[in-house]
Amino acid sequence: MKKKKFLALLLTGAMALAALTGCSSGTETTEESTGGDASAESGDGAYKIALIQQHQTNAFQIGVTEGAQAKADELGVELNILSADQDAAKQISQIEQCVSEGYDAILFEPVDPDGLRDAAKAAADAGVIMINIVSACTDWESAGISAVSCGDNEMQHVADLLGGKGNIAILTGPSSTTDTTARLEGYRNILANYPDMTEVIAPADCAWDTAKAQSTVESWLSAYDLDAIVC
Repeated sequence: MKKKKFLALLLTGAMALAALTGCSSGTETTEESTGGDASAESGDGAYKIALIQQHQTNAFQIGVTEGAQAKADELGVELNILSADQDAAKQISQIEQCVSEGYDAILFEPVDPDGLRDAAKAAADAGVIMINIVSACTDWESAGISAVSCGDNEMQHVADLLGGKGNIAILTGPSSTTDTTARLEGYRNILANYPDMTEVIAPADCAWDTAKAQSTVESWLSAYDLDAIVC
């Protein structure tokens, strides 16, 4: 048990660093359900870990991939990076395959936080350390997931930079996913504290597509006087 607690803490810290590499303007929040002392045991270099991302189509995801691989190399662990290509069924299959191949841990960015919960729980019940990154599965604490590593609210950072005043716009991921709606809700909860910050246009669903986001930003900048764009 001590080894599993240490591994969960080790991986969570590693992914925090990797995610910061991919999105350096944000902050990082890590929640842990395992407790324990990371100094209690050192890694033996034999861990086999999978990182299953939603997709690998934009700079953020590529940054996370590169940061995760660099940290794995530093820690001396085997890391296999997979893309679910925004397909929840494919991601479930990838998790099941990793369990059957004897992976020690799986870090995954759920395509569908509701639909991936049962697959994550089944893997955890099989003895695999499961860690959410970027977004959390629904009711993750009761699904056997050891930790969640995800971004803190970027809107607070923007509010601090603007001194609580300015015109803003928001880019989002797929509007149909729960992590997108939760992120947008978090943004607006922060905005409610800053009456001099104005959301001048409705959020744009760019599906985490870099080209679509760039096109949207260009059109916004030509039409609006913006102080910040949050995504």
